[in-house]
Amino acid sequence: MVIDAGSFVKVAGTLFPVLLLLSAVNGHLAATTPAQAYEQMAQADYTAAAETWQNIIKGEPEFVVAINNVAYCKMMLGEFDAAADLYMKADAISQSLDAKAGVQWALLAAGRPAQSIPWGKAALGLDATNYWVKYRLALAHEAMNDGEAAEKDYSEIMQTHGARSVTLAPKGQLIPYYQTINYSGSSLKSTGFDTGMFALWNFDAGTTTGAGYAYNSVQNPKGGAAYTTQEIRLMTGFLFGDMSSVTLNSHILASNSSFLNRGVTLSATHRNSLDAGLALTADALIFPQHGGAGVTPMYYMNLSRHWQLGAGGTLQVIGFSRSLEINGAAQAALRYCASLFCMSAGGLYGSLFTPIIDAGNILAYNPDDLTLQAFAKLAVRPVDFVEVSAGYTFARWKAISGETPVSGVFSVTVTGSLR
Repeated sequence: MVIDAGSFVKVAGTLFPVLLLLSAVNGHLAATTPAQAYEQMAQADYTAAAETWQNIIKGEPEFVVAINNVAYCKMMLGEFDAAADLYMKADAISQSLDAKAGVQWALLAAGRPAQSIPWGKAALGLDATNYWVKYRLALAHEAMNDGEAAEKDYSEIMQTHGARSVTLAPKGQLIPYYQTINYSGSSLKSTGFDTGMFALWNFDAGTTTGAGYAYNSVQNPKGGAAYTTQEIRLMTGFLFGDMSSVTLNSHILASNSSFLNRGVTLSATHRNSLDAGLALTADALIFPQHGGAGVTPMYYMNLSRHWQLGAGGTLQVIGFSRSLEINGAAQAALRYCASLFCMSAGGLYGSLFTPIIDAGNILAYNPDDLTLQAFAKLAVRPVDFVEVSAGYTFARWKAISGETPVSGVFSVTVTGSLR
């Protein structure tokens, strides 16, 4: 068969637009590849990645990897219900750990912990030691107020993956801080500052050790030398298999004030769980002119996913050379924590002498009775390894001179973490 030149031109003219269209379609299909979708996910462009995966699924409706990846993109976009449906679809096509764990994750994130638990247990049937599946089971049991099951989950995680996998604590932390101090209504103290540094290290076996140094200076309004105090702080902590813990704190002082010089405090705190529950602290005060002991029970209750309330009190017995006095105070604190910040506020009312506060962490360099305290604090985490917090504490005192001064302390703390 012979085709003349004119006929060839007509045929070519007819086919050329079709060939262009096929070329464009093929180019589009070539662009929507798993490699492109993974690249978009790596760049955290989850909207574009989800669209790319969905285009791939159009050509292969039962491509399970693609369906799971669309679900993951939906999780990153906060579309938890849609993600759960997609993970279920993938699991119906081909049962896998990724799909079952994905359903568990999505349902828990969507606020449906009871529904997430069966999926988590099914995922453990495929991988009995999977960290994230077990951890989300613990979170679900906590959300269901099943503390016994949650503690069992955490204990198993700790045995398999180490203590830090449960506490999510960094390997180490360096914590410098600075405080400005202002007294009013006192003939003995005016303005001052407190600065220090604390470092701690968390071991996978469940032990924490820490040490720090602080320097405190408060001016004497009568023109004499400022009151200065140097402090060495030591701590160690132990986390046990039942998720209870014991923390030991010690403060060792050197001061130009004879009342505080060579003072030592010892504190031991027992908590019956990682987060909420009872915390019981016992304190010992050993100073040149007085000594004593105190006990502080505090109960922490999770009001919701983000809110926690702590309430309790302190009872002290203080002995002087010729007298003995009993002091007591009630205290409470409310905390709200989201992913990037925490806010807390609280207070104390009563009478405490040379008080040790916050489970033995904070010592007041003060020979006066603390009768009232109120605080507010904001902590922000701009990046994963740094937290910056600022707080203000107001306190009222009953001084040994008979005065009733008040103090205001503004503090800034930076916590750097080694993951």
